[in-house]
Amino acid sequence: MSSFFHKISEEFGQKIQEFLENIFTFTRKLKSYEYTQKLF
Repeated sequence: MSSFFHKISEEFGQKIQEFLENIFTFTRKLKSYEYTQKLF
């Protein structure tokens, strides 16, 4: 039973990590987009 929970928490942690990375890249793209908008 404990291995079952361990597997779920492992997959859940991986999903959270991917989610945070997506948010990070998205905000970085957004910032660079705003920066280029200010240049023009």
